[in-house]
Amino acid sequence: MQRKFLKDMGLTDEQIEQIMKENGNDITREQGVANTYKTQLTELEEKLKAFDGVDVSKLKGEIATLTSDLTNTKATYESQIADMQFTSALESKVSALKPRNTKAVMALLDVENLKKSKNQDTDIIAALEALKKDNGYLFEESKSNPRVVTSTQTTTDNTDKKAAANEAFRSLFKSE
Repeated sequence: MQRKFLKDMGLTDEQIEQIMKENGNDITREQGVANTYKTQLTELEEKLKAFDGVDVSKLKGEIATLTSDLTNTKATYESQIADMQFTSALESKVSALKPRNTKAVMALLDVENLKKSKNQDTDIIAALEALKKDNGYLFEESKSNPRVVTSTQTTTDNTDKKAAANEAFRSLFKSE
């Protein structure tokens, strides 16, 4: 805005000065906002330059490869965990039957078919029972040891002997 334009409108010098001062404040404020935007634009252009020469299709291929590797690794770990759980369950069921040699019992089981089974617990127990029936020598026999009691004295005889011994001690140590 020019002073001549305002003077031609018939404003006084004092009014023109106030208008020019307010107009200067508006211009300064807007220049500050414009400078902020220029700074942000410069920063963004610098960041954008970092992506110059980047092949987007190559990045997509790498992402697909990494995703595939992640899926394969996850499947491998899940398989290993399932194998460990199966082996643990099988070994606990075998040891419950008290085998003489665990390795021998495990060697006679069809482990691969038991792993593929949908009802593993039931099939493991059935396979072990069949193995125990056919190869009983691989397992310890549960024998009950009968207790033999040989006592010819009755409890009343023991009580009488104890009372007699106590009476003899009392008579020896009795003060006179």
